Amino acid sequence: NITSLNFDNYKDVEVIGPSAFRNCYNLQNVNFSSSIREIGNEAFQNCTSLRDIHIPNTVKTMGNNVFDGCTNLLNVMLSNATDTIGNFTFNGCTSLAQIAIPEGIKKLGSKSFMGCSALKKVIIPNTVTEIGTYCFQACNKLTAVELPSGLENLLEGAFRDCSLLQECKINDSLMAISDYDFYNCKAMTAIIIPTSVTKIGTYAFYGTGLKTVFYKGTQAQWSNISKGSNNTPLTSATVVYEFDGQERTYTFVTNCDEVLEPVTGYYV
Repeated sequence: NITSLNFDNYKDVEVIGPSAFRNCYNLQNVNFSSSIREIGNEAFQNCTSLRDIHIPNTVKTMGNNVFDGCTNLLNVMLSNATDTIGNFTFNGCTSLAQIAIPEGIKKLGSKSFMGCSALKKVIIPNTVTEIGTYCFQACNKLTAVELPSGLENLLEGAFRDCSLLQECKINDSLMAISDYDFYNCKAMTAIIIPTSVTKIGTYAFYGTGLKTVFYKGTQAQWSNISKGSNNTPLTSATVVYEFDGQERTYTFVTNCDEVLEPVTGYYV
């Protein structure tokens, strides 16, 4: 029946152990003290009344499933002293609408935001080098995401079933789009792919509405990319080669010497 926790009253506590407050359905408020260094696996799993979390920068380690199933969690502020968001950390947090991942985080674990069906905005810092398997699967309100410049590994199914995802800005150093990464992203009609990509996995774009691929390299380079099976939207899309991503303003003159309003857009 616990409804509130204030760790300022327990300053000798440095570790919140595994499953410590798991299934505390009435827990609404947690005040973490600056003495907390570690939060264990499933520590607050299924705390369905929890709404706000502010994890201090003294926390260096967080386990898996820490806030898994906290269906009323609205606001989260994470520690910048930890380098990993563990597997299933926010899985099924169906009220979480936005999150800013702090600088310093290097890895987003497997399914760490899976099923966050209200998530509309996520800011991923350039320190992140790996996005885990099915990390953002079924984040059905997510419409756009920008991959960090330091990203090296976008693992299987990262954005699978994000049905409203229209735009994903891929960084210029990513080497592979993995199996199922954009599977069933129905709203995606176009994507820009950098020349760093050498492999596109099986089912990576299956179920998308992809019509146009803007590729930053040449036709020969595009032909050399390994493309997995069951990617019909990708292979049937119109490919625009040597896309430079620069917006330009164009002015048009008609045959009657009438000057039309300038148009800003991309040269393709």
